[in-house]
Amino acid sequence: MSNNSLAVPSKGNPNSAKQTADVVLKVFEIAIVPVIVCGNILIISAVCRFKNLRSASNVMIASLAVGDLMMGGIYMPTKLAIMFNTHIYAERIPCLTNIFLSYFSVITAMFFLSMLSIERFYAVQFPFHYHSAMTLNRSVVLSVVVFSLSFTITLPIIFGIDLWAPGKFCFNTNILPGYYVWSMVSVVFVVQFAGFLCFLRVLAAEISIRMRNVNVEQSESRRQDSVKSTLILTVYVFSILCWIPQLVYLFISVFSPRSTNLFGLRAVSLLGVCSSAVNCFVYGIKNSKFRNAFRKMFGCRPGRVDPSTELNTQEEVF
Repeated sequence: MSNNSLAVPSKGNPNSAKQTADVVLKVFEIAIVPVIVCGNILIISAVCRFKNLRSASNVMIASLAVGDLMMGGIYMPTKLAIMFNTHIYAERIPCLTNIFLSYFSVITAMFFLSMLSIERFYAVQFPFHYHSAMTLNRSVVLSVVVFSLSFTITLPIIFGIDLWAPGKFCFNTNILPGYYVWSMVSVVFVVQFAGFLCFLRVLAAEISIRMRNVNVEQSESRRQDSVKSTLILTVYVFSILCWIPQLVYLFISVFSPRSTNLFGLRAVSLLGVCSSAVNCFVYGIKNSKFRNAFRKMFGCRPGRVDPSTELNTQEEVF
């Protein structure tokens, strides 16, 4: 006789808890995609459409939005397709495609985060030279260079350096050679470290200026620089906090591949992707120009603004 009691799940059944956690994670993964796509399309459209949003720093913001849009519009759907069809992991091309899109999206986003921080450092440290040298066209060219660099250094993933084999778990440290993973980690670390140093300098300068001018009315240009600095500092801090768990998980997976698992990877990846979903809300809260641009795009009445900052609508791109 068979023991039917074995078929009755216990209250502490770990499989049931795992299934529940998996369903919750899938719900968040699906829900965050339209938020990322719509929010970043809104940012890009605002910078393209409204003339007074076209500045060197806002071009960087729009470029970061393009990277975030790739995260929500390309990487996440590919990842979800694999999540709902786990057998796809057994195939080489889908596995490498997912890893390539993951690396390209993450590296692009991190590069632009650092570039935003470096751009603000340049503006704070050399204000006169910045306003004469950092033109709109140069900012566009710099953004194209960053995209090209990100694409170039991730191309080897789909050009035969992989260690894929049937039955291997499709995780980057299992599929990619160690020297390539460490090279990517080193490049990202150097760029992020430079961005972090610039972030500290901008933060110190902003605090110092505000403490000195607490009872002094600031000029319009100073107020605009303060808004930009505060905006970039907020985005930078939140994004770094979101990406740190994934970077820690990557280091752990390099030293101990057996300790990694698909659920853990998905959890830390979702947290990292959250930074791509909230940027539009940060811009809308911290910057009145973006806020009024969003209102106009939705056909709402813009808030009160100074005549000098009134939005000028112009449909051509940059």
